[in-house]
Amino acid sequence: MVKKMFRFRGVEVLLLVLAWWLAACSAAPAAATPTALPTAAVEQRTATPSVTPTATSTPTASPTVPCWAAQVAEPAEIVAQAPVGAAVEVAWQVTNTGACPWEPPLTLVALEGSDLDAPPWESTQTVPPGETLEVRVALQAPATPGAYTALWALRPAHAEPVPQTLTLRLEALPPTPTPTPTPGPPVFVQRQVDVTPGDNINFDDGGAEIAYGYNGPDDQGLGHVGDHVFFMPIYYWPPDFADCYHAAYTTKNAILNPQYQVGQAFCYTTNERRVGALHIDGYYVDARGTPHLVLTYITWAAERK
Repeated sequence: MVKKMFRFRGVEVLLLVLAWWLAACSAAPAAATPTALPTAAVEQRTATPSVTPTATSTPTASPTVPCWAAQVAEPAEIVAQAPVGAAVEVAWQVTNTGACPWEPPLTLVALEGSDLDAPPWESTQTVPPGETLEVRVALQAPATPGAYTALWALRPAHAEPVPQTLTLRLEALPPTPTPTPTPGPPVFVQRQVDVTPGDNINFDDGGAEIAYGYNGPDDQGLGHVGDHVFFMPIYYWPPDFADCYHAAYTTKNAILNPQYQVGQAFCYTTNERRVGALHIDGYYVDARGTPHLVLTYITWAAERK
């Protein structure tokens, strides 16, 4: 009896296990709950969308700035003239438009086609991009007359010359001949005189040319004597022979009230047709009340035709 119950129990347990397995196989699978990714993983998987240009927009490429570049302010080409052997000074304003600074010492080099060597010039200034350097050079014009062209460039230390030409077109002029002075005629007579009313003056060796007339303090003068005596005011002293020889003698009028013309000068001609000049040096009245005129005159030996 006991043995039968044991068998019955075993069968019963087997049937229960079989029933459970069948039920599990026939049931629908449950939905799995997704596992959230870490934030960093999400960001790594996020791609930046690419922008496709439209037909109306053209993308612009960024220009490439060369290391060595320069720009010269006007005038980039200097034109000059100078006598042969004379000193010449020229200057340019040069801006560093490249991406690299110009390190000192900066020097000048002559380029192909230059007729003149680069003058001794050096700058200890560092020129960063965008800064301007004054290149001022002094040189000497060649000894041979002619047209010369100077083509120079700046060269920074340990670098090739900056690709910007500094141009000078120089004309060396022939020397100006020194004119040989033409000597004037010798002085015939020169002296200073002190005259009082009624005195006459002979400017050379002939008859009197001038007389001092006096009718009162405000009515006096130097009157001409003779047909060939002329007076012409001038504004400097002493004149030379040519000044008085070519003067426009148009009047024979007297020099009126000379006491008010102290310091004035006049060209004159004499009765013998010589040329001269006089200067009113002074005027005074002595203790007796007599007026005095002090004159200096020069008469040249040549005759005026």
